[in-house]
Amino acid sequence: MVTTPARTTRVEDTAAMLAQEFNGIFSFETIKRTTEEAAGKFQGSRVIEFVPLLTYRSAREALIAEARQQGGAAGGTGRVA
Repeated sequence: MVTTPARTTRVEDTAAMLAQEFNGIFSFETIKRTTEEAAGKFQGSRVIEFVPLLTYRSAREALIAEARQQGGAAGGTGRVA
């Protein structure tokens, strides 16, 4: 995967937004890793304008699913992974 400074900044910004929502449920490292994995799915996309939004949505859905699996609820308290 090619990492550019702009991509790194977008991934970190997206992870920071998700960290606010999943505070107390997941560690920042887990959120960032999930965001990086989501961003990787869209590498090489033809329409790059939508990649940040798609990355956010994909990472958020993955984190919600993981929180549910662990027994925590997104936006509530739970254990930190």
